[in-house]
Amino acid sequence: MPCGSNNVAVMPVPGCPGLSGTSSSISAPRSDRLSARWAGAVQAGLFFLLFWLLLWAGVDVKLIYHGGGELSGFPVFYWSRKFARELALGPGGGARWLAALEMQTLYHSWLGALVLTANAWLIWLPVKTFARQMGMKWVGAAGYASSLLLLGMYCRYAHFATAIVCLTLALPLALGLAWWPWDNVLSRASFLLPAMLLLYLVAAQGLIVFSVAAALLALRAPRGWLQALMALALGCVVAWLGGTLLFGLAPGESFRVLLPHAWSRNLIHHRGFAMFAALWSLTPVVGLLALAAQSSWCRALSAWIQTKSHNAPTGARRGMPGSRRPRRGKTANPTAGLGRWVLETALLGLTVVGVFFLLHDRRLKTVLDVDYYCSHQMWSRALAAAQTQMQDPFVACSAAQAAYHLGRLSRTLPQVAAPDDLLLLGRGPYAHWKQAQLYLDLGFVNWALHHLTEAMEFWGERPLLLKKLAIANMALGNIATARIYLEALAQVPFQGGWARRHLHFLEADPTLDHDKEVAHLRSLTASPLRTSTPSSFTGKSTLPIIPGTKWSSTRETSGRFKRGRCSKTAASITTAVTAIPCATINRTRQSS
Repeated sequence: MPCGSNNVAVMPVPGCPGLSGTSSSISAPRSDRLSARWAGAVQAGLFFLLFWLLLWAGVDVKLIYHGGGELSGFPVFYWSRKFARELALGPGGGARWLAALEMQTLYHSWLGALVLTANAWLIWLPVKTFARQMGMKWVGAAGYASSLLLLGMYCRYAHFATAIVCLTLALPLALGLAWWPWDNVLSRASFLLPAMLLLYLVAAQGLIVFSVAAALLALRAPRGWLQALMALALGCVVAWLGGTLLFGLAPGESFRVLLPHAWSRNLIHHRGFAMFAALWSLTPVVGLLALAAQSSWCRALSAWIQTKSHNAPTGARRGMPGSRRPRRGKTANPTAGLGRWVLETALLGLTVVGVFFLLHDRRLKTVLDVDYYCSHQMWSRALAAAQTQMQDPFVACSAAQAAYHLGRLSRTLPQVAAPDDLLLLGRGPYAHWKQAQLYLDLGFVNWALHHLTEAMEFWGERPLLLKKLAIANMALGNIATARIYLEALAQVPFQGGWARRHLHFLEADPTLDHDKEVAHLRSLTASPLRTSTPSSFTGKSTLPIIPGTKWSSTRETSGRFKRGRCSKTAASITTAVTAIPCATINRTRQSS
């Protein structure tokens, strides 16, 4: 039909010059031709791509795996039936096993960020679906709020791994309530009882969220408060009987395992706890807000506001939403829908970046970065990263250690507040982690072994500590003890190759004379300045004292160095740095 025909309105097809079509098939804007479902999927994909990039490059989640003597509560995982059997002996053993395995992927930052992003998506989708089932209008905001809270928690270098996995398992199970037939009480109980019992066995900490979600979904129906009370009562009964009959727990202990985190006096001040608590209570809050919006008094208030807006003068309604109507004879902008989608996506991305920059703990990241670089002997990076946090004694000590390996201690004195900070003396149990690596690097193997044992008691069986313990025992010739640590490390993901290789070396050559790490450590230990008694775990070994060194003269020399009045001395700065803390230890022992 020609373009000038009066029977059918003909307009050009967007993006195809020379082609035309009818107004009924072509006049729809570009965003309308793209279905809302695909548009939402693309928007969510871009959101979680940015989420992954921030976790990988910004947070650097491998630092959570490393710990650095700053992060506690990291779950231990072993590829063994004994480990799985021990977890299965208590409520929620399956979730603890999955959480421990999930945290091991943080060894590689890109892989750990990918797993944490997938976990965030598995929480985002049920929260969004739950909000839709409750009749909430802003379902997208509820879903993205859960992911933003998770991002804020990881920005504080907190994980709460077991509770997050329990939440991930409980929310999809709660959504099954919407599709289950609720004809009578028996049909409701036939779903709730097995589901609650399964949760108590596999993910006990998710039972509270499941019970509350079931109660909120029941409140949608007429006289649903009876069904809601039944759901809450069944949750209490399952927790009590399950803990008592299946695991032999006391009633109080049966309910204590339902808490998402062990209660303590300082829990509120725990890093990331505010975001975690908000995430845990997000589902009940969304349900309560949806029910409040559907209540009679809220509807009456909305109707009253609409009545007042319609009765207002025309000039007063100009700035109100919906007051402006499209003029007749004019078509809508074809790109209006696409522009709105782009604007919403951009605002969502800016929100994610804003949450990251607002909540990211940069000081803690610097401390963890420096310790990670020193542990992996990346001295140049450690010294460069330490420049922004030299007021921290642990960072200053690591900077001095890195400068020593780079040969810069002969030109620059370490920036420490006190001489004792060179070996972190008097810093309490938090210093065991750093002291163990420092003494091992200096060749004081017995002292390093003592601090490694104390650090493992305080921070748990971290893979780095197990590795250092195995190296220290191999250097001292404690082959039987080293074999125990190596066999344990062989069952840890991403650590098995190194452990099995050293077990093979032990079988072939028990002396380990050809192992580079052990040979280097033995060469340091054989130095006359580093001889010590072989009392490994009691802490009674003595550090070497450089002959002729006195505490008063050493401190005096250090003060002249800090004031810049002494540029040349007969003794090297490396000797002075080693002598200061050693003389302090000797004076303390003589006084005691």
